[in-house]
Amino acid sequence: MLHRILLASLLSLAPLAAAPTPDHKVTFKTVGDVTLQLHVFNPENHKATDKTPAIVFFFGGGWVGGSPSQFYPHCKHLAEKGMVAISAEYRVKKPHGTSPIECVKDGKSAIRWVRQHAAELGVDPNKIAAGGGSAGGHVKRPAPAATSTSTRASPTASSISPKPKASITKKPSPKWTSSSSPSTT
Repeated sequence: MLHRILLASLLSLAPLAAAPTPDHKVTFKTVGDVTLQLHVFNPENHKATDKTPAIVFFFGGGWVGGSPSQFYPHCKHLAEKGMVAISAEYRVKKPHGTSPIECVKDGKSAIRWVRQHAAELGVDPNKIAAGGGSAGGHVKRPAPAATSTSTRASPTASSISPKPKASITKKPSPKWTSSSSPSTT
């Protein structure tokens, strides 16, 4: 049911006149001097005591660049429909010198953080969806090798699932191969 609601809402998304802005941003991970934030859009009159479904979006950019603002219109639309909608930052090659593996690690950290802090966000930890465009489609759905214990965000996060309950991909990037690197085949 959550899949159908998300798909119907996103397909009906009309162009918005003004550029939406998040209600707030929260840091979910720090790696060295890089601070990663979640850009949060809340439904009207939302409270931390609510248990609302949520979605976390990951921008596209071919693992090289991109911005969470890519999914601001989607976040605003879904927040207007009653969901907590989040657009996540993650490290990419151009500014951070990272590979797709680090991108996926950051995506897993974002989902885990939202699930771990669900009570603070007013989110139902069992109703967290994820969406992504292009490379962001892989960030929200990690490759099997990227789910090993060696890529967990922290020892305390290891028991918190990074797997979303529903998934939406816009313009998926090339398939993953068994070597855990993107492939154009």
